[in-house]
Amino acid sequence: MGKYNSSKYRVVPFVEVIKSDEDSFMRFLEMVGLPPLKFPNNYHAFWYGDREKQLKPPKQHLAALIDYFATKKCFKKTNYGKKRNALFGIDPSADREKARVEAQRLLEETYGNDPLPKAWYIFEGCTNPDIYIEGDDYVIICEGKWTESHITTKTTHLTDENEFRSQMIRHIQGALNQTNKTVYAFYIIDAGCGYCSDLTLDALKTQLELETIPPANKKEILEAFRGFTTWQKLENVIPALDFYSKTEIDHCNGVNI
Repeated sequence: MGKYNSSKYRVVPFVEVIKSDEDSFMRFLEMVGLPPLKFPNNYHAFWYGDREKQLKPPKQHLAALIDYFATKKCFKKTNYGKKRNALFGIDPSADREKARVEAQRLLEETYGNDPLPKAWYIFEGCTNPDIYIEGDDYVIICEGKWTESHITTKTTHLTDENEFRSQMIRHIQGALNQTNKTVYAFYIIDAGCGYCSDLTLDALKTQLELETIPPANKKEILEAFRGFTTWQKLENVIPALDFYSKTEIDHCNGVNI
């Protein structure tokens, strides 16, 4: 997390304000271009900080990852044992297709478990957006960034230069996978982050085309995405918000604030 922990110094104080004051919540919606949604006056509607929502990837996505790794040229042995090494084709004496079929069978049998098992045939876990708000007929997803230098486009298993997995697309897919409510998703970033061009709708369209496993519901993902706003803009329009600056955090020199 580092000294400038975005969850501690941006996400948590922000949600603490909007979840306790309807006017602040409505000002927040306006800043990201959302309609005046019904205020969810319920503690359990807000997931953030130490209580983040876990969103499971679609089963078809996990199945496609199995097929992908069953055909990819892999050279490095894994710590998941013989079965994953067989799937990867590292062991020339192993039956790669047999491993793929077994992986698909096990995925079918265990996908309904919560949480997903950490197993040799699972290549993507749940995604945890920084902010998840659930109302009567909507879900709001936010990825909050402050000092990060770029968006996240890799996962534990998709790390090669030509592999791509957008964190925001993961969030949206996970939400659409678990609810029929209208999903709204966006970033909150620092005004001087330097990568605002990666946070637009056009940018997300490009990122969708780069996905190693192309989503089946591209249209729904794009409809859910609302771009970005900044911590500075939110602080300007929500009177109760007063974020600590980096200088103030430095001045505290390790004192809890």
